[in-house]
Amino acid sequence: MLLAARSPLAPPVDAATGTGHGGRARRWRVLAAYRTALYLHRRDAGVLAVVTSDGLALPTAWRLPIASAAVHWGVSAGDRVLTHGHEIRLPRRTIRAVRTWRPARVRMREHPIDLH
Repeated sequence: MLLAARSPLAPPVDAATGTGHGGRARRWRVLAAYRTALYLHRRDAGVLAVVTSDGLALPTAWRLPIASAAVHWGVSAGDRVLTHGHEIRLPRRTIRAVRTWRPARVRMREHPIDLH
């Protein structure tokens, strides 16, 4: 089992509650499986990204504490996977969200940059 930190901005993985607590399992389609990231999609929920520690830390992603060299997703574009509760169930392993991480806020500049 892989443990992950879930962004509060990530799409819900359970249909019943929208929070990932209980509810029924949902099917997601794999959009892409790269070395550092896995992208899942549901029409009613959007894109769910799972990234490794050496991947781009998207503000809506589930983040793994391990590097891509230690991860083999076992899926490819077009495959179907299930989510239930706090879990993403891949064919060979399960990813479980065990904590939440909060993306950093972007600070706005006091004076806009003049591009002319």
